Amino acid sequence: MGTTRWGYRLAGNCDVLIHETGGNPGMEAEAHGVGHSTTRDALSIAQRAGVKYLVPIHYYIENPVLEGGRVIIPLECSTIDIGKLLSR
Repeated sequence: MGTTRWGYRLAGNCDVLIHETGGNPGMEAEAHGVGHSTTRDALSIAQRAGVKYLVPIHYYIENPVLEGGRVIIPLECSTIDIGKLLSR
């Protein structure tokens, strides 16, 4: 999705944003160089767009590092019950 203006509009006021992320803080040049967003990019989009929950996905080289926000880190090959999540 990237951090472009259309990205914020597309995610605007969503309950859940599932966003591909490929790098942690400090890995911006590497991640952006191959067309990936970082965890910080995804969190910025989620917060700015008013998203209730962020679900970063990727086959991580390292565990994702996120600071703040309502974040769900899915386990590999797992499911997330969105209805149950939103009924809290």
